[in-house]
Amino acid sequence: MKRILILVFLLILAVPIYAQKPAPFKGCKQEGSGKRTKKNATGTLSKSKQELNLLKNRDVDPATIDDSITLATIMKPANDSKFTNEEGVSIIGYVAQVKAGEPQETCNCARKDIADKYM
Repeated sequence: MKRILILVFLLILAVPIYAQKPAPFKGCKQEGSGKRTKKNATGTLSKSKQELNLLKNRDVDPATIDDSITLATIMKPANDSKFTNEEGVSIIGYVAQVKAGEPQETCNCARKDIADKYM
């Protein structure tokens, strides 16, 4: 019985650890990588750029969704400091324009075959 409890406990611990390390998307890790150049032969990114790419590439839903936030609230520059990267909102609307992202962004490992879509 003790062995079963230990096994269950270890499995409970392993699930969140595994969930935090998703498989790379087409070989590109969540923190991305830069384009290899003469000045940056390894494509190494700064810590701040890696942190930004982790936010861009996250695939985990926010813990809470605030349905009271409107698009007007988000678009008001004075409110920029009121939101965190962990919060979610739900907004219903129409997509007016879709723009193809630039190829070779660092969040996509500077690859030509991966590009985002901007709405």
